[in-house]
Amino acid sequence: MLVDHSKVDSAPVSYWAPLDREHTVIVDDGGDPAALRVFGDSVLVVPTGRD
Repeated sequence: MLVDHSKVDSAPVSYWAPLDREHTVIVDDGGDPAALRVFGDSVLVVPTGRD
């Protein structure tokens, strides 16, 4: 699942993407790391080079 960091904490994930099977969440590095904890080890954070 490819997610923009601004969408991670905006709505319940189960509402827009049921995660009932194996998955990897790919997200840019602009967001709050605490918001990604719900995904456990299934997160790949891609550095954007922006500050």
